[in-house]
Amino acid sequence: MLEVRLFPFLTLFGSILFLILVATPGQAAFVDIGTGARPMGLGGAFTALADDASALYYNNAGIAFSEAIQLHGTRVSHLGGLASHNFIAGILPVGKIGAFGISTNILSESEEIYQEQAIKLSYATSFKGKFSTGISVKRLRTTYNQESKSITDNPYFATYQTSALSADLGVLILPLSGLRVGMVAENLIPTNISISESGEDNVPINFRFGVAYDLDAVADTIQQESLQQILKTARGSAEVGRRNGQTAIKGGIEVWVNPTIGLRTGYALHNNQTGVISLGGSLRLKLSSTRLQLDYAYRLFSVELTESSNSQLFSLGVVF
Repeated sequence: MLEVRLFPFLTLFGSILFLILVATPGQAAFVDIGTGARPMGLGGAFTALADDASALYYNNAGIAFSEAIQLHGTRVSHLGGLASHNFIAGILPVGKIGAFGISTNILSESEEIYQEQAIKLSYATSFKGKFSTGISVKRLRTTYNQESKSITDNPYFATYQTSALSADLGVLILPLSGLRVGMVAENLIPTNISISESGEDNVPINFRFGVAYDLDAVADTIQQESLQQILKTARGSAEVGRRNGQTAIKGGIEVWVNPTIGLRTGYALHNNQTGVISLGGSLRLKLSSTRLQLDYAYRLFSVELTESSNSQLFSLGVVF
């Protein structure tokens, strides 16, 4: 069976990534803060789901199963507007050839002193509708405002702009009905974005492993009819991530009350014991052959960083 033949590959893939993670030191750069109101409403546990255009951020292998052109945009406001994160993505399926994707995400702060930008080109293909793999090449760029006195007067700066290339690899497996397994390795090419001549600032390798399950598979075992109906439109997801010696565990549940309204909640626990509770919802509208989906998520940090430490996300997705 397919799942039996894939097991040795999964074991090898996971072992290699584990060794890379242990052996590679790195400094904090291009932090994996997540994007997309729907994924973040699930606590960020989207590696195994990866079933819309935000898959270009979480697991590029997911775009291989897309049957329609998709566009996606997300606006994130952090720390009461002190920082913002914008993400734009598009998917173009090309039949049996596979699917191509392009995305960009920009992280900036309100003082306009520092900005991170990543532009990513992705390709993914599937095999017999049960297994897909994706690869991305991306350009990472940091920019410091040379007009800021705090920057120009700092002797640490040898340059005010850096640019480098890296790559991501993703795998998505559908071994059983309703079950999805995803794995991702990001920043596989060593990337130094240091602005100093005396040191390095390497973008750490980021590894994530996740599972997702459609709960309709167990709905028929529930006696209570109302609960049974909820489970038929529900799915749960969970994942563990490892980056720069830090571990994050995430999980979430999504329920579609009807074809128009979706609700979700999630939780993420990071290595520093910071917990984040997520709540979110969706409004799905169909206009002729085009489907619009507006997503919203609100994240509550268990440790209050500032008076406005929580964040809000707004996303708009279009499927043609």
